[in-house]
Amino acid sequence: MNNLTGSIPATIFNISSLLNISLSNNNLSGSLPKDMCYANPKLKELNLSSNHLSGKIPTGLGQCIQLQVISLAYNDFTGSIPNGIGNLVELQRLSLRNNSLTGEIPSNFSHCRELRGLSLSFNQFTGGIPQAIGSLCNLEELYLAFNKLTGGIPREIGNLSKLNILQLSSNGISGPIPTEIFNISSLQEIDFSNNSLTGEIPSNLSHCRELRVLSLSFNQFTGGIPQAIGSLSILKNYILL
Repeated sequence: MNNLTGSIPATIFNISSLLNISLSNNNLSGSLPKDMCYANPKLKELNLSSNHLSGKIPTGLGQCIQLQVISLAYNDFTGSIPNGIGNLVELQRLSLRNNSLTGEIPSNFSHCRELRGLSLSFNQFTGGIPQAIGSLCNLEELYLAFNKLTGGIPREIGNLSKLNILQLSSNGISGPIPTEIFNISSLQEIDFSNNSLTGEIPSNLSHCRELRVLSLSFNQFTGGIPQAIGSLSILKNYILL
């Protein structure tokens, strides 16, 4: 962490031997060059989080085909997520949270089979949660909270057998919780609070033996509280209102 100001020199992105660009936690501003990745074929990590960068996420980012980590969180980026990011087949972590991004979540994220963490919370994304996310077989953390997402929770998310954290709170998501979600035995945290979910709380939540946090408050659930909750011995916090 420093207190660097001004824009990022475009020449940094012309150093073809660079593997890692980390300029996080500064006061850098301005936009990123559209062709930022054309001269950086070996770049594996790009961390520009916690600055004051603005403008659109460059479409050229999809040209850095060896990227494993992208963190542009806590900035002022606008516009949509470039479709090219979905072609980064080696990508393991993508964090775009706390920006002003809009549009729909690209369905071609399904190509990023190595993705372990996807953090898009605190933006203005609209539309539904893509069913294709259910094909990200290595995904461990999915953060989509505080957006404007609508539609239902895709039952395909139940295919994510390694998922630990599922945060969908503060959206406009409706419909019932698919029972497939609670077949993910690795889940440790579920937050569906502040949506428009309906129906009964699935009784098979007892399959989530590692569950520590279950937050379902401020929805429109009906029926009773499942007795199965009593079998979740390590649950530390649950809110069912």
